[in-house]
Amino acid sequence: MIMRALPFLLLPMLVILPVHAQQVWYLSDVPNGSVYIMYKGTPPSGGGFVTILPNESVVWISDQPALTNVTFPATVWLGNITLSVKGGTTATLNVSVGVWNGTFHSYGYEIVDAKTVANLSIPVTTFTVPKGSWLSLNVTNLGTTTISVKIKSGGTYSNLVYPSLVPAYPLPEVPILLLVVAGVTLVIVRR
Repeated sequence: MIMRALPFLLLPMLVILPVHAQQVWYLSDVPNGSVYIMYKGTPPSGGGFVTILPNESVVWISDQPALTNVTFPATVWLGNITLSVKGGTTATLNVSVGVWNGTFHSYGYEIVDAKTVANLSIPVTTFTVPKGSWLSLNVTNLGTTTISVKIKSGGTYSNLVYPSLVPAYPLPEVPILLLVVAGVTLVIVRR
């Protein structure tokens, strides 16, 4: 009986487990009130700019709010921000990962200096994106020169990368996987 059930127990795991080992959000120039949208998994079409004045910040929020509380463990988030700096000077940025619920709450940041591309390696503490809030990225221009964040430069998109699939955002998939396996097991046991 167990041997006949084994393929049915393994099938949901094969169907649900994703192929990629990271989650990527691509920055866009699409406004949503006072913030901009970052799209998970699919780069935006076009290649505009978002301007950040000296000593000002711009926040990007995920394209979907968390559908349940999503807790990210402490890790290093990656990514890159392609820049155009007025006068060709070096820009100094404070780049933070956090939560948006009408205001930005940082859980880790990195100060980077860049002329064209800021390669990100942001140490972030464990944090939870509450249901209805958004995963977010805050970029602050610490310099005295206006900068423009390029959404796309050549084939490179500005992005934020979480280097794991667990938890999946906006809805963790592990509980869904467990429910599917439990449901299949229950059906097999009842037979």
